[in-house]
Amino acid sequence: NGVLQTGRSIDFEEEIDAMTHLKERIMTGLRLIEGLDVADVKERTGLCPDAVFGAIATELAQEGLLRRDRGRWLVPRKAFSVFDSIVQRFF
Repeated sequence: NGVLQTGRSIDFEEEIDAMTHLKERIMTGLRLIEGLDVADVKERTGLCPDAVFGAIATELAQEGLLRRDRGRWLVPRKAFSVFDSIVQRFF
């Protein structure tokens, strides 16, 4: 591997579409204690999480796996053990 041999890193950028960007933001944002800022995600991706995934978010909230609070989506602490299955619902 050239990187390991030379010790240099590779500069790499990947262009992704808005939906992929939205899903990645959801996946990373829900990991945060403060949760996902819906307005910030809309500004950065051009897609509103509530408009695209509102039905899924509502289902998760009804199951106690997601909480909506002041423009944020949060995974309750008790649901972190099933985080991967929560995020998978958005993919």
